[in-house]
Amino acid sequence: MEITTNCGKTVTLKPKADLSFLDLSGLDLSGVDLRGANLSFASLEYANLYNAKLQNYTLQNANLEDVNFEFANLYNTDLEGAKFNDKYKLTKI
Repeated sequence: MEITTNCGKTVTLKPKADLSFLDLSGLDLSGVDLRGANLSFASLEYANLYNAKLQNYTLQNANLEDVNFEFANLYNTDLEGAKFNDKYKLTKI
């Protein structure tokens, strides 16, 4: 799946993709398969990641404010330093 970022750059969304430092805010990424991808320092605020496959990937220091993670698989995802809204908390299940 190819998308155009908010900066005008065209990228391919696929497992193990390097999407670090990209502005993906507000994009509909529902159902996307990003297993093993690197989204370090990416801006994803208001993005829709409904039902996305995100296991084993890196979101270090990413901006995740108001992201829809409903039914997304975040198993073994590195969220160190990621920025969330104060009203949201991640809980380990």
